[in-house]
Amino acid sequence: MARRCLSVHEVHDKMRRWTVLVQVVEKSHVLTSNGSPPIRFQRLVLTDSEGTMVSAVIYGNDIRYFANLLQPFKRYYITGGTVKKQDAKYKISDYHFSWVIHNKTLVEEYVEPNPPMLPCTFEFTKFEDLFRFADTENVQSLQAIVITAFATKEQNNGSTTRDFIVMNEEKKPMLLTLWNEFEQNQGTQLANSIGNANVIIGMKLKITTFNYLSLTTKLGSGLLINPPTSEANALKEWYNANKEKEEIGELIKQMAYKDSSKLLPPSSTNEMISVANALNTLKDVKTAWITGKTSLTPGQQKFWFETCENCQKAINVDVGWVMRCPSCKEESKVVAKTRIGITVDDGTGSINTVIFGLDAEKFIPFTALQFWEAHNEGFAH
Repeated sequence: MARRCLSVHEVHDKMRRWTVLVQVVEKSHVLTSNGSPPIRFQRLVLTDSEGTMVSAVIYGNDIRYFANLLQPFKRYYITGGTVKKQDAKYKISDYHFSWVIHNKTLVEEYVEPNPPMLPCTFEFTKFEDLFRFADTENVQSLQAIVITAFATKEQNNGSTTRDFIVMNEEKKPMLLTLWNEFEQNQGTQLANSIGNANVIIGMKLKITTFNYLSLTTKLGSGLLINPPTSEANALKEWYNANKEKEEIGELIKQMAYKDSSKLLPPSSTNEMISVANALNTLKDVKTAWITGKTSLTPGQQKFWFETCENCQKAINVDVGWVMRCPSCKEESKVVAKTRIGITVDDGTGSINTVIFGLDAEKFIPFTALQFWEAHNEGFAH
């Protein structure tokens, strides 16, 4: 009997058997639920030729059954999975159902020399807008070129991380931290091919205020490497045409990915809020733009602290020591870094803030090293 393929939209929970030709957009790492007993599962995002995306999941021992199938960007015939009504908050398209793929589901690879371009569309956040979501659970998706890979780090909780510098046409380099499985899998792949101008799509990334503004993976994030899309091809072409120009090299050399003036340039007036409003909202929204008169917070005993020159981790070791940092695991010099308390008052209220590094030195005519030298000579505390 001839096989009849349906579109994703034609498949619903009242159907017993159905077949759809899908392309794999994402296949997650194997995850474990928090329930009792815990359940192992693997998430997938699939799309049909119309660009309709559907979420699917594989549970338990069935994960091994499909280990060599359903690889990213390849196409497969899927026949006879379980169709379930999708919770509205987990929907990834206008399709109202999700699928469970189990060992009675028939999965057949659609053999072809190269998979086609992904027909689905992605919604990306601009780098310049990422600050709006810093330190919230409002995860974001973006597309970027991977410029530089740093060494793997072992965290105190037993986790492993690796930092990368990523950038797009906006020319705002930013740190992306990959954790655990992301570091071990995609991180290794990216680090081993760092000269290839790899394009990534980061899905459901958390925005943090580490180094002023940076990106990090979390459970539920996705990372696509060199996805077959016209947008990815265009970004790679842009980078290859511009990577030899001085501007990009200078941004990396000057560590723009740690520079507040590059990552957080002054905001527009209509995004400023009063100090009173900031005090009311910062318990829920962790960042805010405010303006007002500044003054040194009284009672400060010390305007500097010791830190690892490489990762900026505070450490109780004399300035000038060369040590292997317990945080970044790199051999690094201990340096002094400025830290001052500033009170900001705009008439509606006042708020105490702490400012570090070069930003702090804009308010005072001394560097951290000068403070440290004065302290050692007995002129300051």
